[in-house]
Amino acid sequence: MAILPDSIYSPDHLRFCIEDLDRYAAALERRDRGSKAALPELSTEASDLLGEIKGADSNRADVVRALVVELQRHLEVAPKVAITLAAPPPRGLKAELVEWLRANTVPEAMVEFLVNPDIAGGMVVRTANKIFDFSFRSKLLHEPMRFTRILERVR
Repeated sequence: MAILPDSIYSPDHLRFCIEDLDRYAAALERRDRGSKAALPELSTEASDLLGEIKGADSNRADVVRALVVELQRHLEVAPKVAITLAAPPPRGLKAELVEWLRANTVPEAMVEFLVNPDIAGGMVVRTANKIFDFSFRSKLLHEPMRFTRILERVR
């Protein structure tokens, strides 16, 4: 399996692409049996993925079905990483975090973004067996006197 583009980063997003490609394959199969119905429109990500990975054979139902099977397998085995932020991240930040994570850890990683205002800032990164807490809340709880000294200087 080729590495997924950074635009397809979450398990939910990959599931959406799989469903989109599955509908497209079904329409190709109906067309091969003589249907004159138009092919469904693919999402940009599914279309790009199909074009990048399968190229000119993207109009063959068996090729699209094989891609769907490959993507489903990827979804099952790919490492999952959850990144929790204090506020919903803008698209650019998501792309930057996914790109960094895939370049510096596992290129096949699937990333889920969560929001928890209680962390106050920073982020918490959770994998299957480890939690990295870079949150502002964690820093405050681990060094309360430092925060108090900083506040005293603000007066």
